[in-house]
Amino acid sequence: MSTLTSIYVSPSISPLVPPPPSLWSCCVNKSSTLLLCTGTSSTVLLYSFSPDVSLLADLTSLIPSSENNTIRCGSFDPSSSSSPSPSSSGLCRFAVGSFSGAVHLLTPDARLGTLEGPSSEIKSVAYTPSGTLLAATSRDKSCWIWEASTSDPVAVLQGHGGDVKCCLFLGEVKLATGGYD
Repeated sequence: MSTLTSIYVSPSISPLVPPPPSLWSCCVNKSSTLLLCTGTSSTVLLYSFSPDVSLLADLTSLIPSSENNTIRCGSFDPSSSSSPSPSSSGLCRFAVGSFSGAVHLLTPDARLGTLEGPSSEIKSVAYTPSGTLLAATSRDKSCWIWEASTSDPVAVLQGHGGDVKCCLFLGEVKLATGGYD
């Protein structure tokens, strides 16, 4: 596991302040203005790139205390606003996956809900380009797909011979997954 303490923002390296603990993943929103970092001790940090790199929100407290473990991955909902503040286009939303097998749906100031299904560690989460579906892959050799607006499960894909490490929607109807097969 590596520790990210700074990020390259052209034309120089800008330190992340405060420096996060050990991280598992980082992702940016569709307009590349926000950075979501996840890591150990239920860490979920939201940074802004505008005008400089700055911490907007420490969302760690939104993860249930009963789940004091690593948040493995995150993904922004591309259909949500690119603004971390409420606006006419709504609020930015994102999903994070935990070692416990839960997928938490968050905004910069609230936990909207928790999706359950996988019986083991979430390895990756991904939205369709329109944000209508959310997929999560797991160590339990499955890939769950939920309707993003209702949180209803749409499908459970099984067929990998080992952990399903990653997923990516290719448009609205194709899903690529990779694992330890």
